Amino acid sequence: LVAYGVAADSMLQFTPMHKLARIQLPDLQCITMRVDFSVPVFNAVIQLCKELGIRHPEELSLKRSIEPDFLSKGYPHALEKRASMSNISQKRNASHSHSAHNLSLPNPEPETRQHYPVTMNSSLHSIQHASSSLSHASKHAINGMSTPYVLNVTQSNSSDWANSNNGLQESYIPPSKAYESTLLHESCGSQENFDQTLVNSPPVLAPGILNGLFRPKNFAQKAALNQGWLDSSRSLLEQGIVEHQLILLRFKFLSFFDLNPKYDPVRINQIYEQAKWAILLEEVDCTEEEAFMFAALQLQVQLRAERKAEEGTDNAVNDVDVMLNELESSLQISSFQRHGNDITSVPELCDYLRFFRPKKINLKGWRRAYFVFRDLYISWYSSSSESHGQPLGRIYLKGCEVSHEVNLPESKYSLKLLIPSAEGMSEFWIRCDTEYQYARWLSACKLAVKGKTMADSSYIAEVENIRRLLDMQHPIAGHTSHGNSITVPPIDLTPEEFLPMKYAKRMRTRQSLVQRILEAHQNVNHLSLNDTKLQYIRAWQALPEFGIHYFVVRFRHKPELIAIAYNRIIRMNFETGDSLKTWRFSSMKRWHVNWEIKRLYIQFEDENVEFSCLSADCKVPHEFIGGYIFCSMRSKDQTQCLNEELFHKLTSGWA
Repeated sequence: LVAYGVAADSMLQFTPMHKLARIQLPDLQCITMRVDFSVPVFNAVIQLCKELGIRHPEELSLKRSIEPDFLSKGYPHALEKRASMSNISQKRNASHSHSAHNLSLPNPEPETRQHYPVTMNSSLHSIQHASSSLSHASKHAINGMSTPYVLNVTQSNSSDWANSNNGLQESYIPPSKAYESTLLHESCGSQENFDQTLVNSPPVLAPGILNGLFRPKNFAQKAALNQGWLDSSRSLLEQGIVEHQLILLRFKFLSFFDLNPKYDPVRINQIYEQAKWAILLEEVDCTEEEAFMFAALQLQVQLRAERKAEEGTDNAVNDVDVMLNELESSLQISSFQRHGNDITSVPELCDYLRFFRPKKINLKGWRRAYFVFRDLYISWYSSSSESHGQPLGRIYLKGCEVSHEVNLPESKYSLKLLIPSAEGMSEFWIRCDTEYQYARWLSACKLAVKGKTMADSSYIAEVENIRRLLDMQHPIAGHTSHGNSITVPPIDLTPEEFLPMKYAKRMRTRQSLVQRILEAHQNVNHLSLNDTKLQYIRAWQALPEFGIHYFVVRFRHKPELIAIAYNRIIRMNFETGDSLKTWRFSSMKRWHVNWEIKRLYIQFEDENVEFSCLSADCKVPHEFIGGYIFCSMRSKDQTQCLNEELFHKLTSGWA
């Protein structure tokens, strides 16, 4: 007790370690689970994922449920709120009646409690003299349960709360309009028996729920999405989470390792659902053609889930395909070997392409040249006959940024390269003439920026994946039938449930929206349920904004925008989102947090960077950096045992 700073006048609370919490899954279902409030959040998530049947729990974490009105106010309101919380914490620590690690905290101010309930007096079996504060906290926890994040979905097979509440007050009844089920330790069986409501999520039955969900309209509001992440190194109790409080389980590190349909039905479905809501709520931008492709895939998932009995006939074939894919990925068979290419030759691309280099001085626009892609270099010449001489220009792609812009109706396939320079990031645009040309060059660029060449085994697969995504976006004039296709019955589609709001409002009539979704569906009506979900995930991963986590920070003076991805930190334009400078994790030597002034210090090979985070606690970006580095260290050759000590070492922020 002395080691924890507990003095003779400290008031302690005797409370159970395991308590019931309402967990909202990525598909927006709410389940009630018994969670360990005494261990770090990272360990609590491991146990949750074990019960849910989700492998690789290091990819997930817990978030606070924050009202959309609060998120829409952006980072200035977040600063004010965190400052008030800090003042409350300082007053609490200054009191002699509470120790530095006091587990019995006073009730917060009403305004603060609205979004950050910090009272921990939530035990229903606490000591007698604290009953008044406990009653107040319990009433607040019950009354504050209604949230726009809980879907109005009919529950047909939920267990009876009266038989599973284990001593809860009889007055505690979850809202009848919310999807609720109870999942306790005793009800967990083998991971072979997955809960079908987790494998195939129930549909949304109340369209009005969609209007209550938060839709970010600018980068400041996208940065606000990262406000609620809980500290993985501290327990739920330490962070003010009370019993029966709604907390969100989400995929935090979007680096999905070893997705396997045989072992990951719940994981694949929850990733698909998180991707779906990210598209529908416009957390990730996509083009109009991509939006209708996502809508078609979503419709196919819905139809296949309703006719899951028909899937059973293909199980044998699917199992064989899964095993072949596992064997291929485990052996890392070279795609070039399979296609009869000579592995001793260095693969290269040679094509006539158009390029454009924007500058302040007005140029002539797009120019045509002969491009050669070899190793990690792109060179261009006036013509193919001069390709053995001195090039007009040359770009070393490792360390660059690559994005793409596609306009299918106008047949425009453009690549955008951001090249590091002394003045920041300079742009270089390349436009291809055909889809096949675009798929090959984009795949080569994606590998080159990671330091890989076209000899890598993933090159051909990446080319085919890009071509497949483009094929799904093409409109089909007539009906095409596949051997395993599914026909859309006469159903009344709600476009807002399938399309982002900005595209749903763009069409003049609802019928035209439905017709276009049905036309796009003809491209994917032959896919099985698992294949459709995986294709949706791949299409989500191909978006330029995928895996970009925004933060409003202050380097020296004014607020600026940064983004953290799986392998880099990006300094961005606050208004347009254009990349201004990139720091890669591979060039990072060390990083740490100064907890006194709340500033993050990062040392790179060529410079040092420090900033304070305005849109979230400084621990959040620090944890994203360490978490993605931890995810990048995973390998199929290594043991499957999760290295918890290494994760905490990379993310805790303490030496």
